[in-house]
Amino acid sequence: MTLLWKKFREKFKSERDVAAIMIQGLRDEGWQVWQEVQGPYQLDSIADIMAIRDKLVWVVEVKKSMSLALIEQANQWKWRTHFVSVCVMDTKGESKGRRIASKILKDLGIGLFEIQPEYDEPYGRIRENIQPALNRNPSKTCIKYFRDLDPVLQDFAEAGGKGSGHWTPFADTVAQLQAYIIKNPDCTFREAMEAINHHYASHSTARSSISKWLDLGKVKGLKKVYKGRTLHLEIVPDEIDEKKLRMFKYLL
Repeated sequence: MTLLWKKFREKFKSERDVAAIMIQGLRDEGWQVWQEVQGPYQLDSIADIMAIRDKLVWVVEVKKSMSLALIEQANQWKWRTHFVSVCVMDTKGESKGRRIASKILKDLGIGLFEIQPEYDEPYGRIRENIQPALNRNPSKTCIKYFRDLDPVLQDFAEAGGKGSGHWTPFADTVAQLQAYIIKNPDCTFREAMEAINHHYASHSTARSSISKWLDLGKVKGLKKVYKGRTLHLEIVPDEIDEKKLRMFKYLL
């Protein structure tokens, strides 16, 4: 392995490092980029990168290396968006496995980005080896859902990161609820749920669902407290990330 390739691999120690270069490249080309976004359905996958430009929606799945699992992950988005690609680190010399993977991607209409070493670019450069096919009839539900995402949530989580920090409608509802209780500590549970812009179909459904998840310990930063017969919520300070709430303008 040459010194260039050795330094190149040392700089990309995780999927997050690869994703950061891909995200910057898309933003340089005028795409708005969201990271770690779940689709509109409860069992939907989580897209590493979701980008929008001129009403077109593009999902890019990121890994350090190519695999059939990555291709399958990307293929789940084929019917939902206009473009789908994968992004991986380049290899020194094309292996038989990479050639077969490239053929599969072409046959599926999935694009391929590779991060390559470059002497005058300390973090390498992006090369699009396969352009994705345009899906002219993507899911209308998915397209509307992605187009309606709030721009302030673009950096809610880091693509390629581990854990459950991705953006979901539920996470957004919880963040709004946390911020509302911080600003209105004496309000009732009912008042809080009716005041925020939650993702549920009705206020009663919202109260029922959030109450259940609170009992199961799935709503971080909040706990149920009864004052007489009236249900209130209180903040659990150690579980609140006020910096993130301010960043996304839930707290001013």
